[in-house]
Amino acid sequence: MAVRHPQRSLLVLLLAGLALALAGGARTPAAHAQAGAPALGSGDLWAFTDRRMAELDPLWRADRGAYVTRGGYFSTRMIANALAVHAAAALAGHTGPARRDERIAPMAAMLTRWPAFLERGRRPRGAPQFHVPGWTLDPVTLRPKAQHVALDAEVADALRITWLARERTGLPPTTSAAIVRAIDSTARSRFHRWPALRLNQFNWQARLYAAAATVTGDPALLRSDYRNQVARFLRGARRAPRGRTTNLNDGLGFVYLPNRAPDQRANRISTSEYGNMVFDGLGGYDTALAAGMRPLGRSQASLLRAWAQRLLAGEWTHAGYLNWDTGLGLRRWQHARYWVFALGGLATLADQPILPGYQRAWARWMFDRALGFYEEQRTSGASPAFPSVLYGVRSTQADPVHDRRRFASADPGFVAARMAATVAREALQRPAQGAEVQPPPPLYAFDRASRRLAVTTPVYSAAVVDRSTASGYGGADLARLLDARGRPLGSIGSRESHGFGLRITRGGRALLEVERGRRSAATMHGPSRPRGSFSRLGLRAVVRGRRATRVIVRRRFRADRIETQYLVRGPRFARARLRLPVWSGRRAAKPALVRRRPDGALSVSVRQPAGRYRAIVRARGARVRWRPMRPVMWPVIITVVVLIPLLVLAWLQLRRR
Repeated sequence: MAVRHPQRSLLVLLLAGLALALAGGARTPAAHAQAGAPALGSGDLWAFTDRRMAELDPLWRADRGAYVTRGGYFSTRMIANALAVHAAAALAGHTGPARRDERIAPMAAMLTRWPAFLERGRRPRGAPQFHVPGWTLDPVTLRPKAQHVALDAEVADALRITWLARERTGLPPTTSAAIVRAIDSTARSRFHRWPALRLNQFNWQARLYAAAATVTGDPALLRSDYRNQVARFLRGARRAPRGRTTNLNDGLGFVYLPNRAPDQRANRISTSEYGNMVFDGLGGYDTALAAGMRPLGRSQASLLRAWAQRLLAGEWTHAGYLNWDTGLGLRRWQHARYWVFALGGLATLADQPILPGYQRAWARWMFDRALGFYEEQRTSGASPAFPSVLYGVRSTQADPVHDRRRFASADPGFVAARMAATVAREALQRPAQGAEVQPPPPLYAFDRASRRLAVTTPVYSAAVVDRSTASGYGGADLARLLDARGRPLGSIGSRESHGFGLRITRGGRALLEVERGRRSAATMHGPSRPRGSFSRLGLRAVVRGRRATRVIVRRRFRADRIETQYLVRGPRFARARLRLPVWSGRRAAKPALVRRRPDGALSVSVRQPAGRYRAIVRARGARVRWRPMRPVMWPVIITVVVLIPLLVLAWLQLRRR
C-alpha cells in the first residue's frame, strides 16, 4: 500500500485501525471457562494425560523396562517424565492409560543405579558440569560428560513422586531406599548445596531441596539453603557488580546471563522461557514455609510478587502460549520443549501463595487454555506427533541428530512425556471439581530500557520489540500478532521486507524503515506503569531516516483492536509503503480483499487458512493506492541470479574451444 505526495515537504497521516476477526471459536478444553466458573477438574487433567500416555505406549520396551524415543535412544529425561506420570496416577488413585503400576519399579531401579546415576567418579576432560553424585543423560551407556544441572532436579522430582506412591504401587523396599539415598546425597553434594549456583538459575537446587525434604523428612535444606537461594536471587534483581547485569531488567524481565555486561546480546531483552523455568523453583515455596522457613522480608516479598505479575502479564498470552522473546534467539525461540518447560512456571504462578487469589485464577485459566493449544498444534497420527519447533521457525538446535544425542528432545515422544508429567503434577494440586478460574482482562508489560511492550487480550496478543535480538526481528512496529488461539496473524517476527511495518522510499532508494529487524526508534514512550491490566494502552515512537525523513508512530491497544497513526514527513516525491502481511503456513493464503469505503478509507480484509484480520486505512493530504505484497520466489531468483549466468559462462567457454 503506497502513499505519494508531490510537495517538497511531505506530511501524511495514516490511521490504520487493525480489527481482529477470528475464524470460529477457540476449541480448547477451557473454552467453557467464564468469570467465576470452575477450572478444569483433576479428572479433566487426567483425561488429557491419558491421551498423551496412550500415544507413548508403543515406545515402551518391556524387555528393558523403559521407554525409548522414536529414534531408538534411551533418555533419562524421558524415562523420568514417564515415571512421574505413572507414579502420580497411582498416588491420585486414577485409572487409565496414565496408570501403569507394573512399569514403575523397573524405571525407578534404572534411575537409581549406574550408569544413569553416578555415585563416584573422576571428572573427564571437557565436562564442566560433571559432578558426583548425580544423574547422566543416558541410562544405559556410560557417558560421564553427559551431565547437566537441570537433569538432577528433573529426575529427583520424579523419584520423589514415586517414593510417595511406594505403598500403592508395591515398590520394593530396596528401590525405595535407593531413591532416598540418591536424592539426599545429590541434594547435599557440593555441586548443589548453598552457595552453589549456575548463573542465576536457583530453581534446580530449589527443586532438589524440596525432594530431599520429602523423602528424608528432614526440612533443614528448605529452611536454610532454599531461603538463601531465593533471597540471593532477589537481592541481585536490582543490584549487580560492575561489568555484570542484574537478574531482572528494569521491567522485571528475566536476564539470562547476569555474569555478562548489560549490552551483551543475550541480555538486551528478557528471556521468556528461562524466566518461567526459574520461577518454577518456587514450586516448594508453601512447603518451605510450612516446614519452618523464615518468611522473606517485606521488600523482598513485594519484589517477588511484582516479578510474578510481570511473568503473567508480559510472558504469557490468553491462548496459554508464550508471548515469546528470548536473548538466546533461534537456539531457543519457539522450541516446543522450552514452552513445555515454561508451563511449569505458569503452574507455579497458579498454585503458590505469591500472587493475589484473583491473579492466580488468571494463571489457572491460561494453563487450562495451554492444553487446548497443545492439542491443536499436534499433527495427525496416534503416535506422539508434535513439532520440535513451532510456526516453521528454523533453529540451530532443532535438527533431529543434535537433539536426540544431547536431549532426546526433538523426538515428539519427549515433548509428549514432558507435557504429560507437567499436567499430572498439576492434577495432583487440583480438586476433582476444579478450583476457581477467571479469564484475565487485557494485560501488558513494558520494559522501558529494552523497549519491549507485550500485550495480551481475550482476542489477540502482540508485541513491540525495538531492540536488537538474536532472532533478527524488531523495530518500532508490531513484532508479531497472534489471535486468541495463538495462531499467527501476519507475522511472528516482523522485519523489513516481511511482516508489519512502514517504509519510506524515493526513486527506489530506502530512506526510512520502521521495522528494521533491530532498534529503529530515536525515542519511545510507553505507559507510566510497567505492567497491569488496561482498557486503552498507548505507545509513541519517533523514527528518523535519511534526507530529514521522520515517522511518528502513535499506537493504541484496545481489547479488540489496535489503532495506529503514522505521521510521515519526507522529501519531495517520496513514497510511504505500509505492509499488511499474510501468514500462509503450509497452505496457500487467499489474497486480501480490498474495498473503498464511502469515507475514502480502504478496508483491507486479510484472509488466511487460520484466522483473519481487517485493517481500515485512512490517509490525509496524499493519494493512497493498494498493491499486494508478492511472495518471494526463491527458486526463480536462484535460477535467474545463479543458474542462468553459470549456463552462459559454460556456453562461452565451449565456444572458445
